[in-house]
Amino acid sequence: MNLNFAVLPLDSALVEQELFYTDDGEPSVSNAVELSLNPRERSQYYHYQGPNPMPIFHKVKDKEEKTQLIQAYQISFPDVRGEWLVLLEKTTQAPPPYRSHTFLYDESAFPEGSVLFFNTTAASFSGILGENELKIEPGSNQPIDISAYYQGEAPLGLIVKDGDQIHKVLYSKLSFSPDRRTLMILRPPKRPDSYRIQAQRINEYLGKFDPDDPGA
Repeated sequence: MNLNFAVLPLDSALVEQELFYTDDGEPSVSNAVELSLNPRERSQYYHYQGPNPMPIFHKVKDKEEKTQLIQAYQISFPDVRGEWLVLLEKTTQAPPPYRSHTFLYDESAFPEGSVLFFNTTAASFSGILGENELKIEPGSNQPIDISAYYQGEAPLGLIVKDGDQIHKVLYSKLSFSPDRRTLMILRPPKRPDSYRIQAQRINEYLGKFDPDDPGA
């Protein structure tokens, strides 16, 4: 494989984790790079040219107090070159201790002036964003042009069908700015008896830096 990938943790529990990778997938301590795990923004891009799945490592001490890399998890990528985003979360049941979602993240797949919904749940949702009708399936969905909503706010409303019943799962009002793209991560409800899903918004600035723009 030959690709670039960035990492975005889905929960704060990963902040305390120390996870490493090597660019060739070999457990070499001298080549180990610690992954940046910030749940508020994605990491920088890392380059990888090794086997698929890509191993993720912990550092441990052996009986002689020498540091070694021990495989903790594997991340599988589709056989497509490009820039990928890995959504990583810690599981409550092991093994495996982690779960990951990967999707193509370069500008050809997710351009400036668009919003992309990534649905980490197993449910399908329908609804509206402004004047756009939405059908959101599990996983990565097609980006939506939001240039018509640079002035003012666009209502976002999602529902889910449960048999003959319809439940509201999300409602919000969103504003957008030029030169940016918006990732909306949809996550399961906090409580098992609730239909209200969680949504995390990540804005990325892709245009030319303007020092007079406070949002740049």
